[in-house]
Amino acid sequence: MRRRESAVRRAGLAAVVLLLVMAMTSVAEATHGGVTATTTGGKAVWYSSPNYMYVYDTRADGYSVYAEYCWGTSCSSGTRLYNRSGNGTVKRFTLYPASSDITFRVCRERPFQSDDCGSWTTADA
Repeated sequence: MRRRESAVRRAGLAAVVLLLVMAMTSVAEATHGGVTATTTGGKAVWYSSPNYMYVYDTRADGYSVYAEYCWGTSCSSGTRLYNRSGNGTVKRFTLYPASSDITFRVCRERPFQSDDCGSWTTADA
């Protein structure tokens, strides 16, 4: 009976380790080869193939982050993609290009203050 319980525990542990490795691989892929926009506490990375935008919260400051984007080469305000999950998290969004270019930036959402945004960045869509 104990051997079977031990085997079940080992199998469960192996499954958890496998899931963690897979999750870490996804994040590592998201930090290699894309076009990046940053601000204090946040980062957005665009991959034209397969049309993913990753939004990272990089600081334990209590603020949510979002990427703001427009299709084309100029933008004054755009569609927002929020990551409200806290420090150390990343959210992936699939976008469907409406132009050959995307212009985007990342911002910290600061209630009762102006949002803290990085510079606009343009990339191939």
